Amino acid sequence: MGFASYFLIVADFVRFAFERGIPASARGSACGAVVSYVLRLSQVDPLEYDLLFERFLDPSRSEAPDIDIDFCQERREEVIAYVRRKYGEASVAQIATFGTMAARAAIRDVGRALDVPLFRVDEIAKMVPQTLGITLDDALKQSTDLKQQYDADPQVRELLDIARRLEGTNRNAGTHAAGVVIANGPLTDHVPLQRVGSQGRGRLEQEGRSRRHDAMGHGRPGEGRPLEDGLPRFADIDAARQRRPAHREDARREDRSGQIATR
Repeated sequence: MGFASYFLIVADFVRFAFERGIPASARGSACGAVVSYVLRLSQVDPLEYDLLFERFLDPSRSEAPDIDIDFCQERREEVIAYVRRKYGEASVAQIATFGTMAARAAIRDVGRALDVPLFRVDEIAKMVPQTLGITLDDALKQSTDLKQQYDADPQVRELLDIARRLEGTNRNAGTHAAGVVIANGPLTDHVPLQRVGSQGRGRLEQEGRSRRHDAMGHGRPGEGRPLEDGLPRFADIDAARQRRPAHREDARREDRSGQIATR
């Protein structure tokens, strides 16, 4: 199914992390694939613990699976820098996220642009019901106070009419917390890029025909301390993994019926 290169690319930068003492491990559905264990992406044997492979690769999934890798937060950038060096700056980028203009934000931004007094803008914005994802059209139907202000005050009518047109548009761009995309060639051949930061790094504005890898930074393990300060070295972990018996007496596992059992 074309996943061989995907697994090998992930295995390569996880190997890089191990060699430099950067804590790293797969999590989530990828741990159910024995290939993840063989390539040392995961430290959990899915056969021993009866993990469900179908969580990772299921014909009913609408999109290809991805492999989430957790890295020490303090040294995650070292791994991303390695990927950039290996595949080229032009072929690697982080994913952009877009914040859209919700109902209240649209009112506040338009009110600021129209020089409507701040207290008045705040008053109108608070009339929008606190319902997740509510639109201004729905707010006018649900809030009697807002509808009365809209009908009675021409300034409020102008404010809300403009806000309704701007509602839902992209307000600002950010950088995805984890997603890193690697393309077979320059990313600009596939998707638009935005340059961010003093180093001019690329940020993907839209996902296209490229591979995505989630390189998540976590405060634990590591917490910025040297590895030997609180964690065993990876060589020790690897040796312990090889010595581990096929079935440990104290292992808690979940059987096929979904019941928790101890053996």
